[in-house]
Amino acid sequence: MYNVGIQSPTSEIIGVGYAWECIFVDTKEPEEDKILVSPNPAKATVTFQFPPSVRSIQLFNYSGIPVFEQKFTGETSLSINTSQLQPGVYMVRFINTEGESLVRKLVVVH
Repeated sequence: MYNVGIQSPTSEIIGVGYAWECIFVDTKEPEEDKILVSPNPAKATVTFQFPPSVRSIQLFNYSGIPVFEQKFTGETSLSINTSQLQPGVYMVRFINTEGESLVRKLVVVH
């Protein structure tokens, strides 16, 4: 617990009595900051970079139909050929070891 005072430019303390308690919630870097999709938009290939905790990647077209899935056991990147995909917007779902998922948008152009 900390007592906080407000000090004026003349160094006079003009207010005291605010109590603040510091609570540390989390110190690890968010997973979403470690996931990269490039290039985006993709023409011929796209590379996904992700932490080793990612266990699978699923790619869905704009209608929600799955068009690609890959499972992992510790890998941290994947490149796929996008020339087989129709041009358009895709959603990429990354699922980690705890079952949490994160979605990124991918645009494919030819």
